[in-house]
Amino acid sequence: TITVLDSLQRPCAERIFFAHYDRRVKMDIVTNSSDYTTRQKVELKLKMNSQALDTLKGMVSIACVQSNRMEIRKANDIESYVYLMNELENMPVKVNYMGQTPDDRAYLENILLIKGWRRYKWQDIYNANAIDTTLAMSRMILGGCVKRGKFELKEPTPLMIRNDSIVKVIQTDNNGRFELEDHYIMTDLNKSVILQLNGKDLDEQIVLNKDFEKVNDQLIDSFIPYYYYVRQDAQNDIIDGFERAINLKTVVIKGTKDDDFKPTSFFNSYGSNACGDYVCYKNVLNCQYHFNNPLNRPPKKGEKYFIETQRVNPKTMQKTFKSNDQYSEIYYTGCTIPNNGQSAIAISGIKYSKEFYGEDYSIINPSQPEYQSTIFWKHACYINSKEETSLSFYTSDITGPFKIIIQGITNNDVIYGEKEFNVKKP
Repeated sequence: TITVLDSLQRPCAERIFFAHYDRRVKMDIVTNSSDYTTRQKVELKLKMNSQALDTLKGMVSIACVQSNRMEIRKANDIESYVYLMNELENMPVKVNYMGQTPDDRAYLENILLIKGWRRYKWQDIYNANAIDTTLAMSRMILGGCVKRGKFELKEPTPLMIRNDSIVKVIQTDNNGRFELEDHYIMTDLNKSVILQLNGKDLDEQIVLNKDFEKVNDQLIDSFIPYYYYVRQDAQNDIIDGFERAINLKTVVIKGTKDDDFKPTSFFNSYGSNACGDYVCYKNVLNCQYHFNNPLNRPPKKGEKYFIETQRVNPKTMQKTFKSNDQYSEIYYTGCTIPNNGQSAIAISGIKYSKEFYGEDYSIINPSQPEYQSTIFWKHACYINSKEETSLSFYTSDITGPFKIIIQGITNNDVIYGEKEFNVKKP
């Protein structure tokens, strides 16, 4: 932004321009065809296009969805948000704000020409200074303190963190304050992290900071709802063969739950104990492949079970196996029910991303139709500018245009790209 001031330091003209617009990293998205038939394999190759000599690395999420599921008014990509919406706000509706065509650049130029004075309120203009228009970025850290009654501690105390049957012990500072690193609170879906004191002093209690609640309140206050409207292409959402389908009446089914499988904790899973631990029918403790299986049972203290021999890399936050053996043996040490607000509390933690299981019609090709509008999703995919990253997935029985959407971060920037292909009947 260039602002012209008069002799009394009052702003009288302002001009916004996009610096280094042409230095953005582009994403090369290549498919083995532009047209596919239903249940056909799609070969996808990705590569970042960078002129720099050093290898550019990045991490992106990849999705392939039915194109008419992407409503323009509600769509938002990481590149447009970081460079435009976050700065200018209330942008007019457009498919691609940062396109490369001459029309796209002219459109963006017109927006910048009319977005002057966006940071000024005339009644406060004389009190404005540089810090008023500076964006402050801060990282949210989960933490808290240990108190004795209503007072802070005067010496450090150990704090136990229990995460997926793994116990860690950290030390607070001299005032009882602590911060939890991300890799301490990484946990599986439907599992919680338990923070617990040694229990020697009954007056001690754990108090968490409420920074996340404050951020949630601010986001709610700044939320501007959009007006919903019926899309003009709504008739394209009708699947072939269902034009004259009649909706059936609602059927209500009532029943009682078997007491043997009734959850006894804040975790809603079959066969779990008060801590959310369960054993599957293959004797695996907290088996992720049989979650909510009716054959699950609560574990017993002192019994031996199998566990997955995996760990979390604190740099990539990805699960990896320690050895070629997928499972190892462990003796269950029991369950301690946390008493929230006292010497032990249960928190949600950071969940592992749920894996998307796509169809592979080369292995199983069912006769019944499959109408998935999202046919591929992958998070935390690593790419670079020196070699191509290859992926593959299958189309479903839905015909029409599909869109591949890729967005994420690189060494020093954000990146976004998309590509469309068409699916037709064989």
